[in-house]
Amino acid sequence: MFNDKHTDRMKRFHWRYAVIAPVVALGMIACETPDDKDEPGGNYPSNNLTVQETQQIGMTEITAVDCGNCLATQLAMEIAKARYPGRIIPMSLHAGDTLYTPFQNDLYLTLGDDMSNTFKLFINGFQVPQGVDPLEQIQVMIESETPPSMGVAHATRENDTAWLIYPKVKLYVDNQLDYYVQSYVMLDNAIAKQYGAVDLTQASSLAELQAGGGGAPSVWTQNVGEVDSVTYLYSQGDPYMHHDVALYAGVNDTNVYGLPLSTINPLGQNFFVGDIFGNEFTPIEIAVPKPDFDLIDHVDGEIKVATVVWQRIPGTPDVYVFVNGYYSEF
Repeated sequence: MFNDKHTDRMKRFHWRYAVIAPVVALGMIACETPDDKDEPGGNYPSNNLTVQETQQIGMTEITAVDCGNCLATQLAMEIAKARYPGRIIPMSLHAGDTLYTPFQNDLYLTLGDDMSNTFKLFINGFQVPQGVDPLEQIQVMIESETPPSMGVAHATRENDTAWLIYPKVKLYVDNQLDYYVQSYVMLDNAIAKQYGAVDLTQASSLAELQAGGGGAPSVWTQNVGEVDSVTYLYSQGDPYMHHDVALYAGVNDTNVYGLPLSTINPLGQNFFVGDIFGNEFTPIEIAVPKPDFDLIDHVDGEIKVATVVWQRIPGTPDVYVFVNGYYSEF
């Protein structure tokens, strides 16, 4: 799976995680207009959203809480987010049984993982080769300003039982591709320490990182995360933070890549410039049910949400390619 070491960890998915952070087993993506009482004036949640004609960059890392040989891929994602605000769609997939959820396996299948490459960082689904600076790659992509085939935005709400995401998608080219839209709830800015039965202490062979213990967090031993010549994300003594860990996804009768956009489009898989989906006329509501044990409520951290549009490429198995996305606080 993720790699030999990670595969062993993922096979050890214990009953304890079924209590700690159960995967969302029941969910829905509904295509019905919410009750008028849900929003003052009866406005659909995403009606006032402006979809930017901007190509975002998807960054995905494969890591773990106990990851002795993992390189500092998370730092690269955080630096990219700081240098290019609003342009990065980050997601951290964890092996092991502390922050691992089975649907991460399915997302992993979209990645062409070269098992001989220890640098487990992917940009738009393609693994960064060893010896290549991912930040240089991203700078080139940002500066090229490649026009997107579609833009994505979302509005969010929550109630006692679910996180609710209302994606909005706008097409910029005519095509007949097979699109899927999905939203993911992620744990962000969580200090790497023990929280009762949940131990998020980061163990690593990185010289710059000192593992914590006994409730004390893992900490950086020097300045790391250079945003520019005078700005660092973390200073000596700062705690290690877990970022954008994919915990929960909207679940429907297809798969973790979401709802086929063709089921919302009155013309099926025929898309035209200017088409907009996810408004009061073509509503999309992604409901992510809250688990009985909400990990997010038991750690020092925040939640973020990423909505991603994937393109399905038929095969054995099918491949889902990152098209564009949107990332925000919940």
